[in-house]
Amino acid sequence: MIKISSWNLKWRDMKLIVFGGTGQTGSAVLKQGIKIEGLEITVFVRNPSKIPNDVKEKLTNVITGTVLNTADVTNALVGQEAVISCLGTPAFGAAYIPGIAFGFILRRLSSDQGRVIQNLSKAKDVDWTVAMPPFIKQAAQVGNYQVAIDKLPGAWKATTQDIAHWMLTCIQDDEEMRKHIHKLVGISSS
Repeated sequence: MIKISSWNLKWRDMKLIVFGGTGQTGSAVLKQGIKIEGLEITVFVRNPSKIPNDVKEKLTNVITGTVLNTADVTNALVGQEAVISCLGTPAFGAAYIPGIAFGFILRRLSSDQGRVIQNLSKAKDVDWTVAMPPFIKQAAQVGNYQVAIDKLPGAWKATTQDIAHWMLTCIQDDEEMRKHIHKLVGISSS
């Protein structure tokens, strides 16, 4: 389990594409990401008008498309070095962490998420990590949070800002990514 409370990483230039950038967590990723020098962000959305203008003007590219169209997604990935997907259930994602009570009920509600995890598990040439937050809450700023492999490390809540911070940390910090590669990671806000 780790606990992170502030940006203390050395950032490097990187091309990132964000899927689901107009949702709660995706918006937090974009707002935090545009403040990172050297991070070139492309966002893939159905409706670009939902991106605030102050964020949109700092993005490298905005691609309009649907994730249900394989060609749209494939074309959007060309030239990208990292992907953050904020697609999924709007409030609860930890149903796939082993031992989560009532997970069997939620699994039926998030079968698409299950298929994504199953497909990622088969991908040997892709480094991936899946953040599994419990109940997602909006928050004004990044606080203290904890992450743990295959379990929920604390409270049954995670803020959008904390989830975004951890995902951005993973794509930039090789050591953090190596610890969580090919893993389901529970995240809880303090």
